Amino acid sequence: MLVNTRRLRVRDVNSVQCRGAASQVGAARREKRGAGADHGSKLSDVDPQLRNLCEKFPKTFGRRTDRPENIYHVHSVAVGMLMESIGTMADLDDAVLFEANPGPGILTRCLLKSGVPHLRVFEKNPLFLKELELEVVEEDLLRLPTLQACDSYGITSRVDALLRGLPPQAWKEPPCLLVIASLSRKRELSFLRFLLHVLPQRASLFAIGRIDFLLFLTETEYTYLSASNSDHNFKKYRDVSILYKLFFDIEVLGKVPRALFLPLPQKEGKTPDQMHLVHLSPRSDLFDILDPPERLQELVFFIRQNMVKRSAYIIPTLE
Repeated sequence: MLVNTRRLRVRDVNSVQCRGAASQVGAARREKRGAGADHGSKLSDVDPQLRNLCEKFPKTFGRRTDRPENIYHVHSVAVGMLMESIGTMADLDDAVLFEANPGPGILTRCLLKSGVPHLRVFEKNPLFLKELELEVVEEDLLRLPTLQACDSYGITSRVDALLRGLPPQAWKEPPCLLVIASLSRKRELSFLRFLLHVLPQRASLFAIGRIDFLLFLTETEYTYLSASNSDHNFKKYRDVSILYKLFFDIEVLGKVPRALFLPLPQKEGKTPDQMHLVHLSPRSDLFDILDPPERLQELVFFIRQNMVKRSAYIIPTLE
């Protein structure tokens, strides 16, 4: 009995010590999370333009995050760069402009004041609809892969609804549409990869002809886009690097700090992240590369299969 009592006492002491240590660890974690929350909610050191929007839309902009679903061009520096770039695109005098996820509509107002004749904005967040005060397509254009997948079942025709009033035209005609957007990493992986998939088929948006894109891209996607087989970015040289250059005329227009977009990033490294403004225009001679043009899809398949692993030999892979 004495032995059992001692064992029980030892176990009781150990359990109390374990519970005490666990409670201390839990308290430390809660304190750390609280400090992180205080840091995330601290707006005194934020640019006044962004601080006002964070206070006005705390539900969407008030919380810092490193993995946002959408990011918004709301700072005058980023908006000014977009306006300047649009003004230099002479081929787009008669084109329709699509602005995806305008948020509070900073760029939208600038476009309307500049006299843009054809503007269509796509915003699904109900918090921003009252701010826009114009006809808004209550859909997220950057969710195009999902919309196209739903349409493929024959139940809906949402993609056709997005393009209503835009007649199809010959591929070599000037671009009939300019899509303006700022892409989070999550949207890049879905939206841009989907574009690379449907462009050689002239499907989805490209069914009406050539479409230009004016996009703010993250540092990660820009590295893939600009990588080649002979520079320091060779580690990022993938199938998408080849397809970007095969499908598009690419013009890099500038870059701005990621910290000028909302929601704000949670952490900032030693080297601040940048957002790169890129103009993508489908090549007018794209379907002249191969004869017949339908073989372009075979070329895309060949590139994708043989760039899965950069060190793989092509002939053994084909065999």
